[in-house]
Amino acid sequence: MKKLLLLLLIPLTLLVFACGEAKPTPTLYSPITLTPAATTMDPTELTMVVAAQHDEFGSYLTDSEGMTLYVYTTDDKNLSKCISTCPLLWPPLRTVAGPSAGKGVTADLLGTITRIDGSMQVTYNGRPLYYFSNDDKPGDTGGHNNVNKWFVVTPDGEPYGIP
Repeated sequence: MKKLLLLLLIPLTLLVFACGEAKPTPTLYSPITLTPAATTMDPTELTMVVAAQHDEFGSYLTDSEGMTLYVYTTDDKNLSKCISTCPLLWPPLRTVAGPSAGKGVTADLLGTITRIDGSMQVTYNGRPLYYFSNDDKPGDTGGHNNVNKWFVVTPDGEPYGIP
């Protein structure tokens, strides 16, 4: 009788554990699909920063191809805290020879920092600049106000919408 009871309890126990509710894994970001364009850009071709116009934001910073640039409000001045897997979602605006100022951009506000991987990242007003990997085309601003830490950049070098 005990053997029969054990034989019935084992599958029942396994069934209870298998059907139990799974707890969701907390994430900081909504699920995304990484786009090849944002993660494989050649830094020698993307060193110009320009000011573009947007219906919602007005004047904001982009690269020479019109891809939106962002700042991470957690970064310190001239120091990127976007490390480890963060650059997969927020690829840095990298350069080899240094950045150049395009239309509407103040050249004196452009600079560079050296990232922990040794690459050079473009800064504006001391803020490291990034792309959002889910922006597919020029003018996309899908990364704006992401987790209340990532923002489109104004030509003054400030995050849009932050007083």
